Amino acid sequence: MALRMMEYTAAIWERLEPDDLGPGGEYPFVLPVVVYNGGRPWTAPTDIGDLLAPVPKELLGYRPRLRYLLVEIQTKEPAALPPDNVLAMIARFEQAPTAEATEELIRSLPDWLTRIRLPELEEPFMAWITHVLTQRHSERGRELQRKLRKEEEAKMTTLIDRARQWGKERDQEWLQKGIEKGIERGIERGIEKGIERGRAEGERALVRRLARDRFGSHAAREVSRVLDELPETAEVPDIVKTIFECETAEEFLRRIRKS
Repeated sequence: MALRMMEYTAAIWERLEPDDLGPGGEYPFVLPVVVYNGGRPWTAPTDIGDLLAPVPKELLGYRPRLRYLLVEIQTKEPAALPPDNVLAMIARFEQAPTAEATEELIRSLPDWLTRIRLPELEEPFMAWITHVLTQRHSERGRELQRKLRKEEEAKMTTLIDRARQWGKERDQEWLQKGIEKGIERGIERGIEKGIERGRAEGERALVRRLARDRFGSHAAREVSRVLDELPETAEVPDIVKTIFECETAEEFLRRIRKS
């Protein structure tokens, strides 16, 4: 890990632009941080120098040094951590002894994220909870997982309905534009095509967003390529549904390519 932290730090510095440097060309300070949530104590060296073989005393001044900050979640007492702190909330979830305690934390999560002005973290938190934390509590945890997935599917249905409503609104926009230009072009056929295009654009934009949120930006780019290959008449809502039925981006892409 110490070597990896050195690689990450060097990569950050390599990507800097001249404007990112100090007045004398100084590189900004980078603090490498490792958040560890395992049950066993962390034993890996926290300094790159501790990975090196012994060197003669006269060479000690040339031995590279780079330490990273280690945060062991299981050793932190949540009550002692700052209340409005993401790490403190992670610690509370990690140390929740039962599925019931986890569910209670879930109920408080949206308000807490709103209070600290980070509502965009709700989806990553829920993905972590659903696919990782619920696995720790046997049958009760599986029940909680099924409940969370049903709620997620309900939200998906709402999103689809909103996308269709947005498509209807776009339909009207296309229709109005078509009427305005119809005298000059006679584009009755173009109006119909515009209506379908507005609906398709809305639903496909929803697919890209959901794929990005669930599987990451790389998967979203792959989904975009697949969508571009699909006919405009493809059942996009059915594709959206498969996002929540698949555990990995690979499985999702494989299924929609077969459809």
